[in-house]
Amino acid sequence: MLASLTNDGWFWGSSELDMHLICGVFRAVECRKPLVIAANTGFSAWIDGDGRIRAQGPRRETGTVLATVGRDPRKSWYLEHGDWPAGVCLAIAG
Repeated sequence: MLASLTNDGWFWGSSELDMHLICGVFRAVECRKPLVIAANTGFSAWIDGDGRIRAQGPRRETGTVLATVGRDPRKSWYLEHGDWPAGVCLAIAG
């Protein structure tokens, strides 16, 4: 399981709150692991390993998100191989 603890108070209701949630979806899919986000003023959420937002708290309000997170036995191609494809692309472009 992945956990993200964030202080989104700096962004005061801007689109950055939505960006943090969307980036969480990408991290969950990239790692094939469930992700829980605890944000003090942004969106708290539970995202499964397929990138589905299973539960989401309110924006800039107090709320509770209950998550039943289990093990996900799938492996992630990115975690197995790392950033070497990006390095190869950089070398070719150079």
